[in-house]
Amino acid sequence: MEDRKTAVETLHRERIMDASERLFLEKGFQGTTIADISEAADYSRRTIYAYFESKDEILCGVVARGLRMLRDELRAVLGEKLTFFEMYGKVCAAMRAYQERHPLSASHVNAAQAEKLAGDELTNGQRTVLELGSEINELLEQFLRKGIAEGVVRKSLPVRLAVPVLWAGMTSLLSLAAAKGAYFVRAFGVSEEEFLKYGFEQLLGGILETGV
Repeated sequence: MEDRKTAVETLHRERIMDASERLFLEKGFQGTTIADISEAADYSRRTIYAYFESKDEILCGVVARGLRMLRDELRAVLGEKLTFFEMYGKVCAAMRAYQERHPLSASHVNAAQAEKLAGDELTNGQRTVLELGSEINELLEQFLRKGIAEGVVRKSLPVRLAVPVLWAGMTSLLSLAAAKGAYFVRAFGVSEEEFLKYGFEQLLGGILETGV
């Protein structure tokens, strides 16, 4: 019985987040009201507040949903028997899938993580986002340490510092490709795939023993 109740609650939360995500992307977070979400999700305001304390918590839920997908994708990649370079390609693919399937999460994740840092001041939603971010960082650390163990990544690499640089680099490349893909083709005769391949190679080259 409890499992059925949990499943129903999850379904309602997902429907509220689905409607909210569409509205946040169309109208912006500030331009969307709880009344808008109520109408789009076909739930009363009272029902929405039964599952989320505020509009900010709905946003945190949407951000967390995307991060869970990315975390699970990275876990799966790290669980495969791959070389470091094979794994790097799949890490990049996971990041690209995250940005394409969860654009709102991808665009808000850094801001959401940086809003508040004191643990006792975090809301439940913010705490969940930060915890997921930490899990993803740990997975990326494992990935880089695998490269060190294989002898292809510099042993002197400061792994904890390299993780946010790797994240920021992949995020920037993917965002630029998404925004400028057609321009690259017209201006330089370079496809989006070629741009990303070269960009990822340059990003990776900074941490290798001998470059790429």
